[in-house]
Amino acid sequence: MDSNTKQIIKNLKVEDVIDVYSGKEHKCCCGCSGKYSYASAHRALGAKLRGYGVDDSDVNDKQVRKVFGLMIAQLYACLLYTSRCV
Repeated sequence: MDSNTKQIIKNLKVEDVIDVYSGKEHKCCCGCSGKYSYASAHRALGAKLRGYGVDDSDVNDKQVRKVFGLMIAQLYACLLYTSRCV
């Protein structure tokens, strides 16, 4: 991983996240094996990017924070303990 990528990872903030996907590992990510959750702050942008509205049931800031935290923990572990990342 180059130093530019490392710097980008270090600067990631949950406030920058539009949506996250929670689903079964090694399965399709279309939504059939999991669920997309959208940050309330980016609801309109999320709808624009996916091409249709984001319902109230799709907005879940708690899940966005949870998945973001898991992803960041994994990336930091990769940065700290291995030379092969992402």
